[in-house]
Parts: sequence; structure tokens; C-alpha cells
Amino acid sequence: MLLALLTGACVSTPPAPPRTTLTIGLIGEPPSVFADSDRDAAFVGALITEDLVRLDDKGDLVARLVEKVPTLDNGLARVAADEAAPAGRLEVTFTLRSGLMWQDGQPITSDDVLYAWQRDRAARVGTRARADADLIERVDVVDGRTAMLVLRPSVRTSRYAALAHVMPRHILAGASADAETSYLRAPVHAGPFAVASWQPGIGATLIAFDRYALGKPQLTRIALRFYPDTDALVAALRSGEAEMTPGGGVGADLGPTLERFAESRGLVVRYTPQVWGDFVLFNFRTAYGDARIRRAVAARIDRRAINQQVFGGRAPVPSSYVLPPSWAAADSAAPPDPDPSSASSMLASAGYCVLPVCVIAPSLRARIVVQGGSPPRIEAATLAANDLHAIGVVTSVSVYDDRGFATVVATGDFDLAVAARGGADPGDVTEEYISTSPRNITGYADPAFDTLARSAAGYVTRAERRPLYLELQRIWSGALPGLPLYQELGVDVVPAGLDAVVPSPLHGPLSWNAYGWRFSSP
Repeated sequence: MLLALLTGACVSTPPAPPRTTLTIGLIGEPPSVFADSDRDAAFVGALITEDLVRLDDKGDLVARLVEKVPTLDNGLARVAADEAAPAGRLEVTFTLRSGLMWQDGQPITSDDVLYAWQRDRAARVGTRARADADLIERVDVVDGRTAMLVLRPSVRTSRYAALAHVMPRHILAGASADAETSYLRAPVHAGPFAVASWQPGIGATLIAFDRYALGKPQLTRIALRFYPDTDALVAALRSGEAEMTPGGGVGADLGPTLERFAESRGLVVRYTPQVWGDFVLFNFRTAYGDARIRRAVAARIDRRAINQQVFGGRAPVPSSYVLPPSWAAADSAAPPDPDPSSASSMLASAGYCVLPVCVIAPSLRARIVVQGGSPPRIEAATLAANDLHAIGVVTSVSVYDDRGFATVVATGDFDLAVAARGGADPGDVTEEYISTSPRNITGYADPAFDTLARSAAGYVTRAERRPLYLELQRIWSGALPGLPLYQELGVDVVPAGLDAVVPSPLHGPLSWNAYGWRFSSP
């Protein structure tokens, strides 16, 4: 009896298993999980849907529903010539993993790749889906698991492996308009989590999809909660009602507020520099077409001080228009110290008044227009205006919503524009400075830049393209059509014990690898 009692006293209670549920707060309710331009929608979409291939946190494509990412090196992408296309067409072969299922248990086949392209080809002109579909001449269904994309003869794009995706023909073919609308919000797809319930205006419950392509997710349930505004979301994080929110829900300007209560709630605030940033863009059709004036502005604006005041020194200050950690970005040096004396000298050489002494020369004016929607950008524009005012520039700052900003820059009624610029694709970013591009708001025109940009767009591999983009950045920095103020900071709030959360610097959804998220403790 005594031995039994002693033995029982030594038996310890087994540790509780790690928790497997998560509550996420979002601002607003995504009208569609397929809206890539909406960061919260993309976040939810990556939980519920899945692609053939997906960008990881380094900007590399990784295989998801397919066995391998098609590349020229592995032979799944190749240029094939024929009589109709002697220069060749790019052919891209996708082989689906064996045994793939939609979340309703129906098999995913190569016909679903064909169907997705057919839907995109019927999409509205001007959408990304339609633009991608128009690059493709046809989709051949080779067998039940293999589909081949045949691009149009003139198309050479580095995005060839990301042009295909899947949609369930058995659900959507012949679906009513109401069913289509419902599907866009709460689809049956192939992501790591399936929609168990969706309550408009309140939230949604997602459950793990056991037949997910990369294996059963570690979490069993995710609760989404929709909040009307930032204040309500921050209050939910503070109270513990929500324990996670992805970048886009809160801005870097709220970092100090979040940090004051994060640790006590078991949360971590994570900052990730993005390949987007805020820039001062010069209007070459005004006095700012004079390189001396552009250089004077660059010498006077104290970008380090702006970063310190707005972001507590956390935001990197880039040196060119392609931002790190993009594979095409040039090495980014620390910004130079402001040089008011040099700035004044350059303004005087251009014939303008310089404080503190102004006798005959006219004052330089700077009508500064700001793309609204970002408190840090508005504050940074105001600080930049103050720096310029200190050397005699007469400044005014006007803030517009996106539509108003697009209108005012299209009319050219500005001297300096403070706006977001950047992106994951260096070709897309370069487009904004090509003289003939409708996206070039500065009026900057350099035939050498245009020629090199067209050449870079004609290559497919990064090894071929990177030297050209480095040269383009050297030209851009010398001409100075814009001045990068700082890189955008993505702010993610996550539970301290949630492992494998890897933010993307590419504006990609935080949930790109949600199938691997797991708690290390109860």
C-alpha cells in the first residue's frame, strides 16, 4: 500500500497540449477574398484559397498545388517555334499534385486550370485578371493532372509561372449571379482552411481542411472578427477580444500605442520594411525641371529627421526607386545628412531668393500635393515643406483622396507630389518613369532610360534582368525625378507563442504560410 501511494505521488500531470485556435481582427469585411489589391482580402484569401504557385517571403515562387514550379531550367517552361511564330511561343507546363481535392471533396483537375483562364478572359477590361489572361493564347489540357499554357508569340514575361490558377468548374459553371457573389466572399476552394460559417458584418469561422495539398494545418480553427475602424480594432487587441491583426489593419504610426499594452496581453508588434515607400515626385513641366532645384530640394529635406519623428527611426530610407529587399534593388546607402548651405547655393544659382536675405530674386514656390489615406505620409509632407520653407521656398500642402490625387496630377497642377510608389515587380515600378507611360506623372523623359527599360522587360530570368535594373537605378538617381522619403513599414500584431509566422516585405499576405502556423504552448 505504501509503495502504491509513493508511486502515485511521483506521477506528474501531463502537460496541456498546445492550443490550436486563433482569433484575428480585421478592419471591415472583405467583399471578395479574390481582391488582391485589398490587403485584408488577400489575407483572408490566402487562408481559404490556394494557387498553383505562390510567392514566399523572399519573393521566390514555391510550389503549392503543383509538383514543381515551371522554369526554363527544369524544362517545364520552354520557347517553342513553329511556322506561325518563328520567334517562338513560351509554353509553360503545370503538373498538379496527385490526389488534390476541393474543400467539398471533389477532385481538382487540369480542366479547372482551363476554366480559370476562361473566366479571366471574360473579366472586365482593365482588371489584372483580364490583363494576365490576354497574355495567354490558349490552355491545353494534356491529361487529368497536366495543363499547358501557351503564351502569345510576342509575350515574354518573368511572371509566366504565376499566370495560371484554378477555379472549380463544377461549382461555378452556370452559377446564378447571387451564387457568384456569395462565392466571391466565402468560396469553396483549396486553401488550408475552409469556411464553416460567415456572419456578414460580424465575422467568420474557418476550420482546417484535412486534405490540404501540403498536409493538414497545425491550427484547427481560426475566428475572424470584423471591426468598423482602427480604434475598434486596437480596443479589441487591448481587451484580448482579438489576438492578431495583419499589416494594413494598423499603421506604423500606431506602433507606440500598440507597444504600450502588447506585452501585457501576450502580443508582439512586428515591423517589416516593404518594397513600397513614400516619395517626393518632381513635376518636370514646372521650375522643378531644373536639376539644380531638384538637387536643392534633396539637399534640404532632412529624411533622417522625418523618419525619426514619424517612425521612431524604424523605417529605412532607400536610395533609389526599386526598394530592398527586391532582388533587383541596388545596394542602399544611408541617406546623406541635410546640407542647407548647399541647397541655398543651388537655389541662388537657379535665380531664386534664398533666406535670410532676399532683395531682387523671386521666391521659388512649391505647390505640394499629397496622396491621402496615410497619416505618416501627410506628416512627412508637412515636415518636408517646413524644411523647404526654411531656405525661402514658399510652400503649400494640399491633401487629396486617391481619386482627387489622380485628377490633380493628371492635370499637372502641382510642383511636388508626395505619393506611394514601389512594388514587387521591378518592371512594373520602372514603368512609372518611362516617358510614354500614362503612369509617368513627373514628365521625366530620358531616351536612354526608356530603351533600357524596354530591354529589361524583354528578358525572362532574374540573372538577365538584374544588371539592367541596376543601371536603370543609376540613371534614375542621377536624374532625380523623385526623392524616396522612407520605406513603408508593415505592422503585424501576433500572439507571442504563435510560431512560423513570417511576414512578407512584398505586400504579400501574412497568411501565405498559415498552414504551418502553430502554438508552442497552451
